[in-house]
Amino acid sequence: MAWEHGLLDIGAFTAAGNYSSAAAQYRVVKLTTAAAFTINVASSKPPIGVLQDRPSSGIAGLVRFQGVTKVRVLSTAHSLISIGNKLCASTLSKQGGVINSTLVSRYVIGRALEALSSGTTGIITMLITHEGAGSTGTAAAA
Repeated sequence: MAWEHGLLDIGAFTAAGNYSSAAAQYRVVKLTTAAAFTINVASSKPPIGVLQDRPSSGIAGLVRFQGVTKVRVLSTAHSLISIGNKLCASTLSKQGGVINSTLVSRYVIGRALEALSSGTTGIITMLITHEGAGSTGTAAAA
């Protein structure tokens, strides 16, 4: 059963789109301007956090930056998610869900605190860690 424990939530950013449906809640978001956010659909783009409520376009939304949050797994094209796995924004669903982070170039937003079977969708609990992304694997010049 997914659960939450917020440490830092901010409601100062406005929604760049209409996220008033229940399905929009618990999705990974990124800043589009200094004061607006949108759903993050790219695994290499740094997200700011996870949307906690359901704001309409132009209305302030509550975004969790730190703590434990619920997140959505929206694509069935993933392997088993185990407790402790690194999670990033999924490019598969293009809807702000999370997926296992298997490439060093993907921005890790958090760690799974619940397991989810491969090939399924659902809501799981995640610890927001903002571990970031690594390099492309190309060696730097000495």
